[in-house]
Amino acid sequence: MRTVLENENGPASVGALPDRGSNIHRKDIQMNSTEHSTGSPAAPDPANPTDAQVADAMRDLENDIRELMLMADIAANAWDNIGPPKQFCENGFRYECTRLERDSFDFLINNVAVRANDLRNKFDAAANGEVLS
Repeated sequence: MRTVLENENGPASVGALPDRGSNIHRKDIQMNSTEHSTGSPAAPDPANPTDAQVADAMRDLENDIRELMLMADIAANAWDNIGPPKQFCENGFRYECTRLERDSFDFLINNVAVRANDLRNKFDAAANGEVLS
């Protein structure tokens, strides 16, 4: 009897034992789907917008982007038109402008800031498939 056991591979030769593992066939690894099922596919999650909804919402931002770019260009041109600094100080520069120029700068800079903030809010909403007016 001893010679018979020595010729055998021992208990690990049985495929069901843990030290050898089980053979998992490739067809058993594939996940189930509703392709061959009588069940209906899951409805899209309303919290997650579709790509088409996000794309439509992003397209609605074009006018806001162009208006922001236009106002930024106007502000940059107004700054360029004021000319070089009138005085150089040790800590900086001193520019001179009229009251009308100062009021124009205030308007332009604040307008660009408000438009940029609105665009950021609309972009965040568009990423969720929403359109803010």
